[in-house]
Amino acid sequence: MTQIDNSSLEHNSSFPASRLLCAALILATLYLSYGYSLGAIGLVGPDEPRYAWIARDMMETGDWVTPRLYGKPWFEKPPLYYWGAALSFKLFGVNEPAARLPSAISALLATLVEAGGDVLERARLFDVFRSETLGPGKVSLAFALRFRAVDRTLTDEEVGARRRRCIEAVVSAHGAELRG
Repeated sequence: MTQIDNSSLEHNSSFPASRLLCAALILATLYLSYGYSLGAIGLVGPDEPRYAWIARDMMETGDWVTPRLYGKPWFEKPPLYYWGAALSFKLFGVNEPAARLPSAISALLATLVEAGGDVLERARLFDVFRSETLGPGKVSLAFALRFRAVDRTLTDEEVGARRRRCIEAVVSAHGAELRG
């Protein structure tokens, strides 16, 4: 049986951690400014206001387990969206952009996962920033991307190409801009 001594493995600056930091810093400048803003129009149709109302009720009552519509249990949908919207309401106030933020973040994450391909191990939202300086209804989102291949060591060029592909996909699909 062969034993490997890990104590001789020192931190190497070319290790993927430096690439992760680079990707995180670049994505920290990712600025979502949809071609339309999240609050450009009011909540539409019967469903969007209903789901926002349920999330608002969750936030106000503190009951994060049972979705309720007008005080009655509402189990027609899984609660993940309600939790995200309720948290968004708690952070940004009860308004249309806050109601739409969880869906926008989900769409953006799906775009990143698709663009990252089989070597994107993880995409994590780590900062949401809102300010009047960004413009009405706009937010700045920062993501950390972790790339890894189980069968080989990724080169800087491979990671850089995947990172650029992720950024281009988000810009193309969501009209995002890089801040900075």
